[in-house]
Amino acid sequence: MMKSNSIAAVLKDNSGKVNLTSLSIPKLNKGQVLVKILFSGICGSQINEIVGRKGEDKYLPHTLGHEAVGFVVKTFNKSSNFKKGDKVILSWIKSKKKDPKFPKYLSKKTIINSGPISTFMNYSIVSENRVFKIKSNIENHFLPLLGCAIPSSIGVFKNIIKQNLKKKKIGIFGCGGLGLISLCYLKSKSKMVYGFDINKKKLEIIKKTGANIINVKNKNIKTILDELNGPLDLAVDTSGSKKSIENAFKLLKKNGILVISSNIENNKKILLDPFEFIKGKKIIGNWGGNTNMTRDLPFYLKFLIKEKKFFKRHILRIYNFKNINNAIKDMINGNVVRPIIKL
Repeated sequence: MMKSNSIAAVLKDNSGKVNLTSLSIPKLNKGQVLVKILFSGICGSQINEIVGRKGEDKYLPHTLGHEAVGFVVKTFNKSSNFKKGDKVILSWIKSKKKDPKFPKYLSKKTIINSGPISTFMNYSIVSENRVFKIKSNIENHFLPLLGCAIPSSIGVFKNIIKQNLKKKKIGIFGCGGLGLISLCYLKSKSKMVYGFDINKKKLEIIKKTGANIINVKNKNIKTILDELNGPLDLAVDTSGSKKSIENAFKLLKKNGILVISSNIENNKKILLDPFEFIKGKKIIGNWGGNTNMTRDLPFYLKFLIKEKKFFKRHILRIYNFKNINNAIKDMINGNVVRPIIKL
């Protein structure tokens, strides 16, 4: 018998909080599966939605979340690629299949909008093209990282910047979840890796990755270049800060590359000197690390297993679902790197 209701964290406005709400689960459509969510991560994208940094939200009220681990409860029919009991990673990064019709939940008589994936809920209808089977004995609370944080960080170096990094001077700007995971990956690739931030706690964690620390608070470009002993070959911005992106571009050498792995606040623009492009500098956008989940998931899982002790100590903090607003508040205030919600 199909589960008839779900408890979901619903976004009703941009006040910085979500509302735990009981939802009636609609019937599955072709290309959808019902998943029991075990753990979900919260990333900066959801925070931007919750506080309204993305601009007008036309879909309120709606569900949230795009990285999780869970078990398949029900499929549309027997022709599905999944079966009841399959352990799966949920990710916003889709396979090539076309999205089916998006589900609409009901809270009493109010329609609650949803997309192809939502994970801040204990039972969720998810498009099959956002669901990926996994077999691993690693503790479940680590696994949501495979849906967004790890592909979006180390996918840059696996699939976008396909270069030998050994002699490259690399800067990671903004050391939240994506930034710190990138530093963990890069520590075995280059001895000239720098983490840029202004948050004291994050600067302390950067040091533990083995990277060099650059505290950019109240510093101009010349001062930072002196600390670096010359410009960068490669910069990756994960901060979502206009100033950070502009500074990262200025700190590049001729023919240097800036990868933007973040989104600045809606309607804000970055200001760059066109002559820097004439010198050969380049900017590349990062959309999930150009990840093919079927191909890349084993690679990402191997990295996760290798670094799980570091993640446990310095990156993850587990919250019960009923305390999700505490997790959101802690992330907004910079008191936690990557909240993991236990559903």
